[in-house]
Amino acid sequence: MCSIEGTTDDHIAIEYYCNLNKFRGPDSTNTYIGREIQLGHNLLKISPNQEDIPQPFVTDKGNVLCYNGEIYGLDELTFDTEWLAKKIEQEGIESLGAGVNGMWAFAWYDIEKKELTLCRDHFGQKPLYYMIERVKDKDQLYFSSTVIPLASTLANLDVPIDFHDKGVATLRRNNGFNIGDETVYKNIKRVMPGEIIKITLNNKFTIKKDNLWNHDNNFNLFPNYMWNVEEFEHITKKAIREVCSAPEIKKTVSLSGGLDSSLIASVGRDTGLSACSVSWENLNIGKKDPERHLLTQLELAKETCRMTKTDLSVTQINHKQRVDPDLLKEIQKSMGYLPSWDHQRLMPRFINISQAASKHNKIYITGDCADEILTGYNGDYNNWCDPKNHDKHFNPEIVDFYLTKEVAKDLNHNNQYSHLMSVDLINNGLFVKLLGHCDGFCTVIDSMCGYYGMESRTPFLHQEFVKYAMRIPGQEKLRVPYLKNKRKEGYKTMRDHQYFMLGHYKGLFRDNFDGHYIDNVRNFDRKVGLSNPWNSRDHEKNDAIIKELISENMESLKTFLKRIHTENNYDASQEHVEQRAYLRTLGVDFKDVVKYNEFLHSITDGDLDD
Repeated sequence: MCSIEGTTDDHIAIEYYCNLNKFRGPDSTNTYIGREIQLGHNLLKISPNQEDIPQPFVTDKGNVLCYNGEIYGLDELTFDTEWLAKKIEQEGIESLGAGVNGMWAFAWYDIEKKELTLCRDHFGQKPLYYMIERVKDKDQLYFSSTVIPLASTLANLDVPIDFHDKGVATLRRNNGFNIGDETVYKNIKRVMPGEIIKITLNNKFTIKKDNLWNHDNNFNLFPNYMWNVEEFEHITKKAIREVCSAPEIKKTVSLSGGLDSSLIASVGRDTGLSACSVSWENLNIGKKDPERHLLTQLELAKETCRMTKTDLSVTQINHKQRVDPDLLKEIQKSMGYLPSWDHQRLMPRFINISQAASKHNKIYITGDCADEILTGYNGDYNNWCDPKNHDKHFNPEIVDFYLTKEVAKDLNHNNQYSHLMSVDLINNGLFVKLLGHCDGFCTVIDSMCGYYGMESRTPFLHQEFVKYAMRIPGQEKLRVPYLKNKRKEGYKTMRDHQYFMLGHYKGLFRDNFDGHYIDNVRNFDRKVGLSNPWNSRDHEKNDAIIKELISENMESLKTFLKRIHTENNYDASQEHVEQRAYLRTLGVDFKDVVKYNEFLHSITDGDLDD
């Protein structure tokens, strides 16, 4: 995990931004100071770079690339930063829309045009935030991999840090997924998945926006009726192996015991993967405990690791930790004070990633987003196939599930993808859901991994895999086969089971990768994941938690900024970078996990001029 920073404001020392995000890239820090722009880069060394070429990377023509991410499928000796810079310089940023597999957030400065471009990959796997402020009659740009340097700049400019009503409403309406370019904080925006923002650095900026999804002439959502299982299996395995590949780098997969993570553990076993999981304390928490059976999924993870001969580490979450104020505050800190999900989903992720860090892993791999691509939620069937919904075609609560090209054009958050829509309403809806959810999933794992100086990776967001799978006809994804073992129990039993499995059977994995699943995983008919099994599905309760979290994150952010700006700012920054309280409970000191290549720059008042 790296961080990228930049500003056109010469009253700010770019080293200050780098200091605040140093934990994301402990191996080195470098800067570029130009007449129009300052760029900073904190490096987590993963990719081969035999000549130790630094970032920001300056080409022979004087153009500059400041990049966080990974390009997959390159030769082991190829330095992906140099490859990406040449690709952009020779073919343009738009060429990344097709034929390139990877994850990225980058800033590209064209020195001749005096034009800065911000871009994220198709799914927003790496974060990038920005703001444009008018300072002393001149536009100024500020951007970073986290919101903290930007919030600090607002405080320095005496701009109040306040909620953005639209961002807050979007977060709550979408169950903790922030769909759109607004964050919950006024003035601070996110670069959208696939977005290309070109800014001409004049006194008054000229801004042009585009999207990578507009630049692949071979992709749309029209169903590929000629798809076949062998091709799908080949592309799936290729995606997993490329994303899991990192020679001589210690890496682990987050293994819940479900279909998606189990497939990664099996296919990726030859890349040197270990596995890590969490379990909830096995307690009855009331007179009725109907969800207790969901705790059994850990046993599936253990069985999978025995089959694949993979080392598995497990950390148990006890029920007292659910309300541990110190742990909850550290989770906020690990998210960079950016509100997201409720505690029921954030806590097991944080503990799982902390555990991975304690084992000195540098790469953390998840099975996120396969559900959004192949259907994996019980409600997916009801959204498109339940006759009760057919009369509600124009109900705004479900209109996303009946997206035609015409309907999408009239919806602000979906109209930029309307040209990709087809007659397959299922895939239309899945695609839009994917682009909304993947940003949220990736923001969580990227932030928490970055907190420990680790890199997060998501094999099922490999571009070639997604573009193939999104054209497999939607009805194929929802199909549940005739199960003979259930038929023996009676026709009604079989039909009831089929109905129960509709929407989350995920036969494209379950039925086509037999050699990679133990029978108990293939036959497991419940979806669990790592969330708290007792109330992760209580949406009313979780919405209340999210509402409370938004306010708590704001107060925590303001408290941190106050320490930086009014107290001993060096100590506050050093504590922000170096202290990891929960890791100590696992018997590990963060300084033993991350060896900083250099000491923090001294932060003085001169780094933030008035």
